[in-house]
Amino acid sequence: MELIKDYKENNALRASFNRLATESFGISFEAWYQKGYWDSNYIPYSMVEGDRVVANASANRMTLHIEGTTYNAIQIGTVMTHPDYRRRGLAKGLLEQIIHDFKDQTDVFFLAADEEAKSLYRSCGFVEIPSVSYSWENGLAQPKKLEHIKLTDDEVLRWKRVTDHNHRRFKAGMDDHILAFYLAHGFDDKLYLFDENTLIIADVEDEGKTVILYGIYVKGDENLERILLSTGASKVVFEFDAAGLTTGLSKAITEKSGWMVLEHKGPIMPKPLAYPRLAQA
Repeated sequence: MELIKDYKENNALRASFNRLATESFGISFEAWYQKGYWDSNYIPYSMVEGDRVVANASANRMTLHIEGTTYNAIQIGTVMTHPDYRRRGLAKGLLEQIIHDFKDQTDVFFLAADEEAKSLYRSCGFVEIPSVSYSWENGLAQPKKLEHIKLTDDEVLRWKRVTDHNHRRFKAGMDDHILAFYLAHGFDDKLYLFDENTLIIADVEDEGKTVILYGIYVKGDENLERILLSTGASKVVFEFDAAGLTTGLSKAITEKSGWMVLEHKGPIMPKPLAYPRLAQA
């Protein structure tokens, strides 16, 4: 058994990786790869036996923009082990290798963990931090029928690249590959164009009364209150950090959030954290 990393052009290993991902999570990375979005910022670290991937942890190179400062970050994801190879320390070894390889290049490591895996990440030095979510309500709203728009993945990414979110307290960068993954797995059906300058990615529920807002891309000044009112929704739930973007926000803090960080160079992450869903690996 050997550790192999960054092998996306190896057809046999990539196929084995996809089989394990399908068995573990019910998802495949192949369509994403074929569209050209598996780039150098997504690096799988895998334990391989023959040409079979039996365990994996992936490093996502990205940046975090926090209160006007940009940090280099590694978000770890796609942590999986075939059932026949569990409890051998393979996942921990892969995590430790990622930390070793990137500790001098990055300011923080972070990941989203389920309850069962938290002890593994704690053994590698990660600690859990609370999260915060924001919502907005309009008791006078009249639900509207929002019209879907069909765009290619490249068109959505171009919207993202020309959108200036520098006024936001917290945002992710170098994350196009992650957004493209969501688009390849159903989020391309969640696109709405409000006007020639405003694209949103959202779930619309309860006949338009509730909107789960994943992303807003505005060419020009982002007037969030205008966008919220134009949805016609009674309630909007934000899947990104909406702090300070409009008035009348409610917030809810979750202590056991599943977000875990390794801040080996000192505190960086906001606590509580409102991490954007569309940048979650």
